[in-house]
Amino acid sequence: MDGLGFWVGLVDDDFASWWTLRPAHGPDQPDDPGVADLGYRLLRRHWGKGLASEGARELVRYGFEDVELDRIIAQTIAVNAGSRAVMERVGLTYVRIFPSSMTAPVEGLEEGEVEYEMTPEQWGRHTI
Repeated sequence: MDGLGFWVGLVDDDFASWWTLRPAHGPDQPDDPGVADLGYRLLRRHWGKGLASEGARELVRYGFEDVELDRIIAQTIAVNAGSRAVMERVGLTYVRIFPSSMTAPVEGLEEGEVEYEMTPEQWGRHTI
């Protein structure tokens, strides 16, 4: 879909993070051009500064107001409290927990993954 992609965050001209807004697809997510998957990664030294929330909030705004998406989702492993807090801070709501299909040895993976979502209507209520 046009308008989706990757964004980089800099702090004092140094790489700090990246964010994605890309088509949502996979075994649990049917291909739907109106749905995008929000993602983000920050270097550990930039955790706790609000950068993840600031970037995620802007991509949600962009996704609904500029790209005109029908829904934005985000997923993480269930034990990733920091990422889940970012999702909730920007207004996404918990949808479900599901078994992980990841094969990497990640601590807590046996707890599964979670999905959060937001619609344009929810965004409108969240920004008032």
